[in-house]
Amino acid sequence: MSSGRTSFGQPGAYAAAEESDVAEGPCTFERAYVAGVSATLEGTGESDTFDVPGETDKSDKANIAVAPVAPGATATPDSAVLEERAVANFSYLYRRLTRLYAAGCGSISRAEAASLLESLSFTLDIDGLDESEAVALLAACDPDELFQTRQASLARRMDAALETWREVCAAMPPIRNVALRDTLTSIGGMRALYDTYFAAHEVPCDIQYQLSRPVDERLRGIDYVQAWLDQLLCETRWIAQFTPESCIAALERACPDYRGLHMNLYDLLAPREGELVRKGV
Repeated sequence: MSSGRTSFGQPGAYAAAEESDVAEGPCTFERAYVAGVSATLEGTGESDTFDVPGETDKSDKANIAVAPVAPGATATPDSAVLEERAVANFSYLYRRLTRLYAAGCGSISRAEAASLLESLSFTLDIDGLDESEAVALLAACDPDELFQTRQASLARRMDAALETWREVCAAMPPIRNVALRDTLTSIGGMRALYDTYFAAHEVPCDIQYQLSRPVDERLRGIDYVQAWLDQLLCETRWIAQFTPESCIAALERACPDYRGLHMNLYDLLAPREGELVRKGV
């Protein structure tokens, strides 16, 4: 790849790469993936479905023999071997995930297949890796163990996000705003909504409240929620320095309908800090 970045989870990139037959085109790792999945997701045929792969078992994992090494020498598999292992292991996980999702059906939509690809890429945390890093990770680990390790990581990150949510709720002054209330209610219930197997890349809650400083839109899944809550906690702690009564009075002067409009409370109050009364003063 000319960019040097792995493009798992971006089916459009595969379709473009598939058209290139030049020697300096996609490396073996990406070319194998292009041939195996992208043609179906981005093909020009009339079918809008993706055929569910056949049954997988442990023999589908990479099982590539490495030539014996003389005593005292350092064993370093060449790049082609590593790429083959990586492709085999990723394909094994993707086929397993697709079969679990299909639950006995012979096909799923292309959109569903693409979404599963994004979910797996996010789960394995390979979106931001360059090609060599992604290959090294996928080639070195047992794919089942890697997937379960990453699932455990998602669970820990969700626990951390919910702990931040509890901090926000504890610090939040009694100032009513419908969008903020509904957003916090939705985040509080995300444990039951977050599908870490089939939709790990999706934000598992309905976020309506606008922050003063928007979260990086490149973040996805639970990572977006954590960043969103971190920013809200900063804004909430600033507001909590002042008495609720002085905050409400300032809000009513600044925007009488602050309760119902999608307005950020910090943005309304910060310019009027001189009107606010600090607690304990």
